[in-house]
Amino acid sequence: MPDLMESAFLHGLNEQEVFDLLQFFEVRHFLKGAVLLTEGVVGEEMLLIVSGRVSVKFEGHYIKSFGMGSVMGEISLIDHGERTASVIAETDVEVRTLSTSAWLRLRQERPDLASRISFNLNCIIAQKFRSSYARMKDLHREVHKLEAKLDSGSLKRIKKILTRDLF
Repeated sequence: MPDLMESAFLHGLNEQEVFDLLQFFEVRHFLKGAVLLTEGVVGEEMLLIVSGRVSVKFEGHYIKSFGMGSVMGEISLIDHGERTASVIAETDVEVRTLSTSAWLRLRQERPDLASRISFNLNCIIAQKFRSSYARMKDLHREVHKLEAKLDSGSLKRIKKILTRDLF
């Protein structure tokens, strides 16, 4: 567990608090190639990767790989909405899952711990948002470079996509 202690999700917690927190999680194992989370499906839990590596895919396209200590599915845990991406096991993976009901129980039984975890989740979500925003800015720059090469109809469709509301 020492390496897991370096997770941003567990930031600021001591070993006893991590032990207490993990009592609210369930252990799950996935084989290489398994789909852990499916884009577009309503989420009921978040995952904490304990071992192995996963790939995140959006509309079938590879986005990034994550390993031990990474959190997946945290947005759906909070808003009960659809998954924003799919997560696939690159290797055999062990995760701890925190269901919505366990999250609510944690908030009732250990509000101090839940508050600190909420802060950590907010930081993780903010970092992911900033990373996504940076990618969007890069894409926007590339579109401007291509504008001169595209016909006006294609350009209008691309601008419409880029300017629609994100939230």
